[in-house]
Parts: sequence; structure tokens; C-alpha cells
Amino acid sequence: MTDDPVADVPLEGDFLDKWVLPYLKEPALWPVAFAIVGHIDTVLVLIILETVRNLHPVTTAALLILIGLSVQAGFSERRSKGKFGALSVLLGVVWGSSGLIAALLYPTDIL
Repeated sequence: MTDDPVADVPLEGDFLDKWVLPYLKEPALWPVAFAIVGHIDTVLVLIILETVRNLHPVTTAALLILIGLSVQAGFSERRSKGKFGALSVLLGVVWGSSGLIAALLYPTDIL
């Protein structure tokens, strides 16, 4: 064991291969992946609707930070693997479905 705490932090590729990709590659884990995406969508829809309807500064900042982190994660995957991969597709699905749900709910004032 080393004294360097940074040495124990997994690298980007290791994190993706160990924690994200099994949910996308293994069909038995797809229901778990759908549930996780659904929960993330719910939170993103609430943030998007609050930002668009009220221009609340906290949700606007949160939305901008989440967009920035998503873009950074996608380009980080592209830089490490040479192409956009499963994480980028997953981020696209999450943002696309959240935007679609928010667009459908915006005129209804349900949320």
C-alpha cells in the first residue's frame, strides 16, 4: 500500500469498464440500467422545467454544470478510446429523453 491517495483512485477507462459498461453489455442488467436512467431523467426533467419556467439561478447553475460535466465525460471517453462509445450514447439517451419529457410536460403545468 502506498502513501499516495491518488494512486488508489481508478483511472477513467477502468471506471467505465468496471462500473458503467457491464450495465450496457449484459442483457440481464438492462432493467437496472433502465431504472437508473429513469431516476436520472426524473431529476433532470425537474431541473429543466424549473430553469425554463422560472429562471431560478440555482437550477440554472445546476443545469449548466450538469451539461458541462456530460460534455466533458463524452469528450474524455473520446480522448481515451479514440471514439465516442457507450457512455456518450448513454448520456445522449439521458439528455434526449429528459428534454423530450420536459418539452411534453412544459405546456401542461403538471410539474
